[in-house]
Amino acid sequence: MSTSTWIRLGSVVAVLVLLIWAWGVHRQAGLQGEMIKLQAESIEQLQQSVEQVLAHSERASEQMGYLLAMQSEVRVLSAGQIEQTRSIQREKDVQPWADTVLPAAVQRLRSRPAIIGADGYRQRLRSGDALRAESEQPQDERGSEPAD
Repeated sequence: MSTSTWIRLGSVVAVLVLLIWAWGVHRQAGLQGEMIKLQAESIEQLQQSVEQVLAHSERASEQMGYLLAMQSEVRVLSAGQIEQTRSIQREKDVQPWADTVLPAAVQRLRSRPAIIGADGYRQRLRSGDALRAESEQPQDERGSEPAD
C-alpha cells in the first residue's frame, strides 16, 4: 500500500473518529439537557411540597392556638365547678351543726338588744339591765328542738 492510500485511510479514520466524538458530545449534551429538565421539575415539585407543608403548619398552629384557648377555658370552668362542689360539700357539713340548739348562755345574749356606740353602752350601764336568769330563757329563735 502506498502512502497516499495510507493518508486516505488515515483521513477516513480521522473523520470517523471525529464524527464519533461529535456524536458523543452531542449525545452527552442532550443527556445533560434532559438531566437539567428533570432536576428543574424535581425542584418545582419540592417547592410545591414545601409550600403545602408551610400551609399545613400554619393551619396546625392556628388550631393549636384555638385548642390552647379552649383548654384554658376548660380549666377555668373546671376550677369553678370544683370550688362550687366544695362549697356545696361545706354546706352539707355545716348544715347539721347550724341546726343544733345554741347553748343557754348564748341564747340569753342574743335576746338582749345590740349596743351601738359609746352612748348606748353608757345607757345600758345606767339602766341596770342585767342578763336574765336561766329560768327566764327565751324561745329558740331557730325553731329547732334542744338536742339531748
